[in-house]
Amino acid sequence: MELMLGLGAFLAVLAVALLAAPLLGHYLSARATAVTKRLMGMMLAAIAVEMMTTSLKAIFGTAAG
Repeated sequence: MELMLGLGAFLAVLAVALLAAPLLGHYLSARATAVTKRLMGMMLAAIAVEMMTTSLKAIFGTAAG
């Protein structure tokens, strides 16, 4: 039951954020939008590197043992 409640709350917050994004984007300056895009890109790259590192460790084992 707690899982369903948490999932429902998460989906509600996500829906509000996605529906409010165009409104927020209208009020942000071009510079703030560019900075946000760069930060999101760096976060995506960091997650990708972490996932690749974890997968390679699982496949080949850790070098240190």
